[in-house]
Amino acid sequence: MSQFQSITSLNSILTLTASDPTVTDTIADKLGLGNSLDGYDQAASSIIGVPFNVRGFASTNAIMAQSTTASEYRVTLDGGLLVGLLPTSDIINVTMDVEAPGSAKKWFDALYSYQIVRREAIHFTGVLQVPALGMTYTFTDGALINWMAFPPHSTTLQALSYSFVFKMTSLDGVLNA
Repeated sequence: MSQFQSITSLNSILTLTASDPTVTDTIADKLGLGNSLDGYDQAASSIIGVPFNVRGFASTNAIMAQSTTASEYRVTLDGGLLVGLLPTSDIINVTMDVEAPGSAKKWFDALYSYQIVRREAIHFTGVLQVPALGMTYTFTDGALINWMAFPPHSTTLQALSYSFVFKMTSLDGVLNA
């Protein structure tokens, strides 16, 4: 008798943390004389450095990672196989489809607007926990590369698609070389 194995993706949790590499503590900040952010930036900056669990994924394609080419091969004239490792396989694109009426859209909108106002890309780290596989994936050095202003209008509002590029630094706690 085989044991039942769930393949439900609904229980997967993606936690993203945004950081702004241009904001540093200054002596004025430490003395309480003000901070380096003003106006709109202050409201959006309250989500910088705070982990956010992305919720409200679309049911059909919640989170997808682009496949990467790990090796390259050649076949010689005499039928031999030559294989070589491609060392860039730890860079991955992650796309997520999020339903429009949810907190994730507001979070992504605030971060996108923050980037526009600051004129600097925000950096992201992420942790994807997949209970159905018993795996955890850790991502660093990320950036938002695709943002949608509003959902496609069909019979109903369609999911919003957001894309990131990351470096995958660990797979279930094991560091990549």
